[in-house]
Amino acid sequence: MIALGGVGFFYMREPLWVSKLAEEKVTQFMGERLRVEIGQVSGGVFGDMTLQDVAFISGADKKDKVFRIERMEISYRLWWVLLEKLGMMPEQEKGLKYIGVYFSKSNPFVRGFLKLYSYPDRFELFGSISPAVFGDEEKRGVKGVFTRRDDGRYDCDLLWDGKTSVTGTLDPSGRKIDLGFVPVGQKKGIVKIKGAIEENNDLSVYSRLDKVDLFGAEIIGDLWLSYRDPGMPVFMFKAENLVVNKLPFWGFVLGGHFSPDDKELYLDNVKWGPAVTLLGKVKMAEPYPAQLRLAVTDLDIHEMAAMFGNTTIPYAGRAEAEVGFDGPIAAADVKGRIYIGEGVLDTMEFRSVFATLEGKLPVVRIADSRVLKEGGYILISGEMDFSRYRENKIFEDVTFDTDNKVAVWEDWQISKEDEDNVVEAKRDNVIITTSTEDDTLRKKSVTEDPIQKELGFSYKIDKASSIKIETKEDDDFFGLEHKIQF
Repeated sequence: MIALGGVGFFYMREPLWVSKLAEEKVTQFMGERLRVEIGQVSGGVFGDMTLQDVAFISGADKKDKVFRIERMEISYRLWWVLLEKLGMMPEQEKGLKYIGVYFSKSNPFVRGFLKLYSYPDRFELFGSISPAVFGDEEKRGVKGVFTRRDDGRYDCDLLWDGKTSVTGTLDPSGRKIDLGFVPVGQKKGIVKIKGAIEENNDLSVYSRLDKVDLFGAEIIGDLWLSYRDPGMPVFMFKAENLVVNKLPFWGFVLGGHFSPDDKELYLDNVKWGPAVTLLGKVKMAEPYPAQLRLAVTDLDIHEMAAMFGNTTIPYAGRAEAEVGFDGPIAAADVKGRIYIGEGVLDTMEFRSVFATLEGKLPVVRIADSRVLKEGGYILISGEMDFSRYRENKIFEDVTFDTDNKVAVWEDWQISKEDEDNVVEAKRDNVIITTSTEDDTLRKKSVTEDPIQKELGFSYKIDKASSIKIETKEDDDFFGLEHKIQF
């Protein structure tokens, strides 16, 4: 009774003692390969102990933290201490049988929970987790076995979401992983991951994607992730050698740092391909106010269109742009300009395109914008509503107006020459022309009809060959011409 009362009194006066006990038990559970440091302990009288702010440490220096967990539950009761002291606890019952690991919503890498059961030569695992970037709604079940080697490493054999086999090795003391993710019954969709935490606690991960289905697209490529915390977390994510749906795709870099005090994410180095950059910051709390600047420099439109599979419709030109976003990310103020040099958009050739953008997301207004062509220009106006992207109706309210010299109707380009009263319509290789010619400007006898009406149709077979049909109403004239250029 005295011992029990002493233990109870000691626990109340010295909670650090209980923390040390829990640290010892978890360290033994992990096979003495990692030490544990616990911030706070609760429970443990009638149920499992709950541990808060648990850090796993690889060496003697407390700075060598491998990773940190928000909450753990361990299969231990406080009154078992008395049984151990009295020698009444069987040896095989002194250690932990299982631990539960819970990742909070604020964890920067993973969400969900895992439960591990310990046996002399292995761990058995089950749970439901997901990478943080996929959010809480994308958790997937996981179960399997980690078999302990004599050198302290573990052979991994897991099943992820019932569809993907995960095999490889874990090295807790060396702080390294080497895993492969292979869809069950398939030879594609393979992901290989190698990662390590260096002595200075820098994290580096390399991943190879081999025909992986991601957001409905087939992806091939190499990914790198690095993370370090020299007082303020710094990260870099890079993708290279990308092939999306069997088409070469521009690589990208996402680099920046995070301020825990201000809860702000700073984008210091974000690039997509050779021409697109993004800089700025985002507050990581609702309504996520942002200050971002998007810049486009010498962007090859043809190359970008081909990258997305648009190879049958002609696109050409080089683009420049600068667009700013200020305010809550879902309703930010947008202001910027876009310029495209001489090129082609679908069936329309142009000397230049420029547009001014302004508005508040998700609606962006196009103002002071036009397409310059030979002989005239086309005005672009209206609003782009990005909330309708799922309906494919972002550009439904965008209109094209003409200066009366050039018009666009469906795929036809229509132009009018004032001097000769000629109207010409072009579509692909087809050209239709009509004209009303005033012959009174020429010397004619008074008996001649001053007005002649002509209708012409021409078809360009290729650069060297064409067919032309011409009629004159007053002469009942019909002509057919076939030209071949040698």
